[in-house]
Amino acid sequence: MVTSQEQALVALKSAGFRITPQRRDVVELLTSKKRRFTVQEIHSRLKQKHSGLSIDTVYRTLATLVELGIVAELNLRGDASIYEYQGTDDHHHHHAICMRCGKAICLEECPVPAAFEKSLKKIHFQALNHSFEVYGYCRECQSR
Repeated sequence: MVTSQEQALVALKSAGFRITPQRRDVVELLTSKKRRFTVQEIHSRLKQKHSGLSIDTVYRTLATLVELGIVAELNLRGDASIYEYQGTDDHHHHHAICMRCGKAICLEECPVPAAFEKSLKKIHFQALNHSFEVYGYCRECQSR
């Protein structure tokens, strides 16, 4: 059985990127944990293994993974972005983000209708990826 990590590394290599030890470890961290990470969290975890690892390398690696659709970047208002493994297949999901506690809740359905994709086709625009975040208050924060 092919693991998520192997799929992500194959996608990176297929896109023409070298699989450096640092890239491999960023992918391994994101695919092995079922949680989201900030750049700083990734950097501090991997710096123990790669003493010369710069935070710029982590940013560049994440930007590449986001561009390839392997990792999703969630921009939390006023806070650092968080990153989560999305996969290498066509499945993607969106988020409802609580503005009080910062909780990001996955929305399994895609709110982008087929009519929107038709509009893009009409203007000859090839969309590679999209994201959709809804900001508000989660159940717990509404009752505060």
